Amino acid sequence: MSVLPDDLSTRGRHNSPAALLTQLRHKQFSLRSLVVPAIGLAASVCVSLAVGYWNIQADDREFNAVANNHRQILSDGLRKYEDKIVALRALFDAAGHEIGRKEFEVFADELVADGGAIEALSWIPRVGRDDRAAFELGAVKGGLAGYHITSFALDGKPAPSEEREEYFPILYSVVPSGAIPIYGMDLGSEPMRHKTLDRARDTGSFFATPILELKTGAAGRHGFFIVLPVFRQGLPQEKVEDRQRNLMGFVQGVFQLAPLVESILHSAAAPERMDLYVFPGGANGDALPLHIHSSRLRTTPAEPRSLGALEAGTHWSGELAIAGVRLAMVAVPFSSRGAFMRNFGALAILAMGLVLTGLNQFYITRQRRAESALVESEGRLNAIFGAAADGIAIAEADTKRVRMVNASICRMLGYSREEMLELSVTDLHSKEDLPHVVEEFERNAAEETNLMIELPVRRKDGSIFFAQASTSPVMLGGKPCLMAIFRDVTDARAARENLNQAHQQL
Repeated sequence: MSVLPDDLSTRGRHNSPAALLTQLRHKQFSLRSLVVPAIGLAASVCVSLAVGYWNIQADDREFNAVANNHRQILSDGLRKYEDKIVALRALFDAAGHEIGRKEFEVFADELVADGGAIEALSWIPRVGRDDRAAFELGAVKGGLAGYHITSFALDGKPAPSEEREEYFPILYSVVPSGAIPIYGMDLGSEPMRHKTLDRARDTGSFFATPILELKTGAAGRHGFFIVLPVFRQGLPQEKVEDRQRNLMGFVQGVFQLAPLVESILHSAAAPERMDLYVFPGGANGDALPLHIHSSRLRTTPAEPRSLGALEAGTHWSGELAIAGVRLAMVAVPFSSRGAFMRNFGALAILAMGLVLTGLNQFYITRQRRAESALVESEGRLNAIFGAAADGIAIAEADTKRVRMVNASICRMLGYSREEMLELSVTDLHSKEDLPHVVEEFERNAAEETNLMIELPVRRKDGSIFFAQASTSPVMLGGKPCLMAIFRDVTDARAARENLNQAHQQL
């Protein structure tokens, strides 16, 4: 059984509605072959950009959360070091006697045993002017040979302290580094330290010096002093005047900033994909960091960068504080994965989208070629169908309605094409011939064979002519049909009858 295209027409390739529809469909297919890949490519790019943006947002959220977590770790660690100073004061508050040097050193050694963050822990008693000589003599008898109360000279070296109303000299000191303590140094002789002592005494709480460069040990080390007042037990401390009158002295801690930060982070999960920069609180944009904690993924330490340079890029910043010392922490992301690995998901989606778009384009191209071949084939068939001298009609096998005709059959029967498409097989034959015609039609459709028969056919004007019909089963639009090619044999039939009569007369 043959399969015919749905838009086979009788008017040729270029001027029939069916042919025009075929050409329009071909143009639409060509347009679709361009639009679909473009949409696929655009969708792939958009989705990959969206995934990339989501990855960036997710990385930013994770970075901010981790940075803030490490700020909290540092804050908690700094409070633990504050607690060490509180513990040292508790030694004096709880004792019912005067604390001796050995007792102080044993207790302080326990506090400094966990790292090099504490440069020194000291006891600084309050000494009145009238008590100075007796105090110095007692220190010498206690094992500090040549002990004198000294002050800070302009050259940084200690010098005998001038006479004042009161002094705050270092009497006991534990220095983990092994350096020799500066016994007798009067902290009240230097304005900044004296101011720190006054504030701590008047508030009855912690107070610390600003960040400064430590004079002892290697150069370039930054740190600060924390002092905590110790008052005479059993005496009032509620008012400032009470605290000034009943002050016994201070416990002091000297902290080196870099070991302090590192000791805290060492005990926690140190950041892997970020560098941490520590600046003085309130620093301007040109300030350089006091300390840098480099990412563990780095093979070389992070380079110092100004606060302004860090804030110009991706960063997170927060505040740290210990005993009133304000510090700024700036976290900057660092990754050894590179841009490719960070955006692998987005690139994978883009690559997959491009592959699918390419496969789709390949499929569309093959379809387009097949469509082009079909259009070309339909054009040739249309030309043959429309130019055939014999009449051609196609009718549905079940309903017997005419589905397709060519110009020759229309001329042969006297109908227009539109009129023909409104008819059925039964409209083309006389009532007397219908049983025979229907029987032949159904037999030819059922047997799916090519037959040639002679049939009487009725024209539009009612006249009858004989046609030789060659029939073939075909599929049209998915429906079984019967195609008949009609040739007018009226004259041949008449000549044959005349010849038969002549033979009979002979």
